[in-house]
Amino acid sequence: MSAPVLLQRSLGLTVPSSCTLLSMDACRGLLGVDTQSVQDLIADGRLAWAFDLGCRGQMQRACVRVWVECILAHRAGKPQPDGRWAEISDAIIGHSLSEYIAASALGIRFNVDRSTVLRWAASGDLNSQLVGHERRVARAALPPFLARRRIGAITE
Repeated sequence: MSAPVLLQRSLGLTVPSSCTLLSMDACRGLLGVDTQSVQDLIADGRLAWAFDLGCRGQMQRACVRVWVECILAHRAGKPQPDGRWAEISDAIIGHSLSEYIAASALGIRFNVDRSTVLRWAASGDLNSQLVGHERRVARAALPPFLARRRIGAITE
């Protein structure tokens, strides 16, 4: 009797438009690969826009996120999204006229829990203010925050 053959398959998952950065687990599921394969895709630039959003003191690469457009392009066999950083970061952060973004909304967008956003603010990584009971993050602080945390093969 032969051993069963294990096959990996890509899942047909739907990602809400309010979530622009995907966790390693989501990337694995959407691509049908293991964690090491996703890390390799990031390292060699085949997933061009990846970020380590871990808080200071966390394990290295504890909170890697990949822009959803990179996963969609890779799945479709298309080139990775490119463009000026201002355009890319605006697409990731979201187009808003508001000067501040609620911590809870940012958590959804970046696929992290609200406490992670609050830790970024408390550590000084992000400029924020408390409005009523809601912590709000300065939108202008987000592009440099993401730029500092970009990982992988950066070709710009």
